[in-house]
Amino acid sequence: AADVAERINVSEWVEAGYVVEIDPEHPGFFRKSSSSYSTKVAGIISTSPGVILGNHFDEATDDWEDNRPVLAVMGRVPCKVSAENGPIQIGDLLVASSTLGIAMKGNPERAIGAVVGKAMEPLENGEGTIVVQVMLR
Repeated sequence: AADVAERINVSEWVEAGYVVEIDPEHPGFFRKSSSSYSTKVAGIISTSPGVILGNHFDEATDDWEDNRPVLAVMGRVPCKVSAENGPIQIGDLLVASSTLGIAMKGNPERAIGAVVGKAMEPLENGEGTIVVQVMLR
């Protein structure tokens, strides 16, 4: 586990590796990224975070059980990606693609405000999952 994540409310089903964005139709909720270069991106759904913020403590059961998804806000996580905008190389900036919840290589001049992370592994073609350094900017 190499990321810091927080529990979030989602307005639709998500799984580990999806890029999510703020849901403007449901304040306080998140959804899969919905368009190329979305500036609403908020992070990547984590698989196994090292630190989880915002867990819910149930006083009735004296339990920290909280099944909401965890959103990586910094650190390294697997991310679903596509070569839609060309092959991904190590160090490329990643942004939301036109496919729901999937990242792609971003054009640096166009990516400001839409970056979800940096590629730590390459993807030559198609779709796959690579490790990404989460860094919102």
